[in-house]
Amino acid sequence: MNSSLIEKLTHEYKRAVEKEWSFLYANDAELRLQNSFVMLQELSKSSDKKQEILSDLSSVLENNHLVFLGEPGSGKSTTLQFIGLCFTHENWHKTKLNAKKEYIPIKISLQEFAPILSEPGPTMERVLGLAACRRGRRARVMINF
Repeated sequence: MNSSLIEKLTHEYKRAVEKEWSFLYANDAELRLQNSFVMLQELSKSSDKKQEILSDLSSVLENNHLVFLGEPGSGKSTTLQFIGLCFTHENWHKTKLNAKKEYIPIKISLQEFAPILSEPGPTMERVLGLAACRRGRRARVMINF
């Protein structure tokens, strides 16, 4: 694949993700996520075991692992949806998240992929590939893994 085709497919994929993740649905209401989302406070454990509030997500996004903990309905999925949405818009990752790097968001439903994730071996790679392909099919984009 040449770079222009990869760029085109990435753009189409991001538009499909943007369309899917731009709204929150509550009962019969449809809310635009960008107009109704308020970033939760992020906490980081420092080496001396104290928790500190981070002013933005830039340092969190620099790490390879990210975990959101909270009670049901506390906004974990919505926060992840908003973070993913920020990477589908031009420069939102910089202005809204203060992120230095740009990523391509892939939404993975752990419930949907639980059978694969419970298998031994490098299953997360399979899940990432399957999730990206499913999302790409909806956008009429073919991605080879």
